[in-house]
Amino acid sequence: MAILVTQLKTANEAVRTLMAQRNDERTYQQKAALATARKQADEAYHDFVAMLNAAALMDESEYTYEVLFNQINELINYKRLYIVPKKGSKSEDEDGGDSEDRGQQVGGSSNDGEG
Repeated sequence: MAILVTQLKTANEAVRTLMAQRNDERTYQQKAALATARKQADEAYHDFVAMLNAAALMDESEYTYEVLFNQINELINYKRLYIVPKKGSKSEDEDGGDSEDRGQQVGGSSNDGEG
């Protein structure tokens, strides 16, 4: 009976080890996928801001983009205050750190010098 218990303990430990390895691999794959998606989202956002700013400059109609710009900038500020982790937090360090350029303001104002 003791031999059977020992074999079960050994088998259970092997299963735990394999499960931990699998979980580590999946975590790495998820982090890589999230980093790629974040980079693509950032690039799309910067393109969007550039197009909005260009449209505002080129549009000769009486329409002003100020209301739209203010709404978008309010969302950016909300994200900065409540959604983006504070500097030095664990989740910020995991996703590559500095997120200052991820909140580029529209309408010609920006915290990073871009417009």
